[in-house]
Amino acid sequence: MGKKRIVRAVRAKSGAIVRRAETIDGWSLRRAGREIEIERERSGRGWRHVVSRADVERFVELIDDWDELAEALSVIRLAAGAWTFGYSNPHAIAVRAFPRDMRVPMVRFDCFARRVLSLLEVPAVGRCFHFQPDTARAWQLLDVFMHELGHHVDMRSNAMMRARGGEYFAIRFAADRLVVLWPRYRRAFELR
Repeated sequence: MGKKRIVRAVRAKSGAIVRRAETIDGWSLRRAGREIEIERERSGRGWRHVVSRADVERFVELIDDWDELAEALSVIRLAAGAWTFGYSNPHAIAVRAFPRDMRVPMVRFDCFARRVLSLLEVPAVGRCFHFQPDTARAWQLLDVFMHELGHHVDMRSNAMMRARGGEYFAIRFAADRLVVLWPRYRRAFELR
């Protein structure tokens, strides 16, 4: 698809409105006759993307009921880094960039995330988990991506497009699919 300009922020400077335009890369993922746009924002200072467009495309091929789960989804965003690892809204899910030093404080993880980290054998040193690029990618796809997809499914399940099940639903959604996705992921991404 190529590059496109998107206005990301509007702010006031000396009383005048200033629009900051940002160029992001955009691609489309075509499945079941529908296109889902994959956007990649700049990672930001101190962050790096460990998930690529190709990784997302390869990962969604592993999800059996992807076409049904992704109904009404129009954007998958590889977003700029922040300490929230992802976010979702009724028509988009996002996975944020990862810390450049590949260290994440332990307090940032729920019980399911810790289960995935133990499967990936991510070492804990001091009060941080120390990732490698392949384990960070696996964690972001198996946990963060699936968690945000769970929020999307939850929002889609009611007419007002609000998440009813909240965090509990998203964690259960990702956990239920881990059993099937983990062996497939290891084969597809050649993870030991």
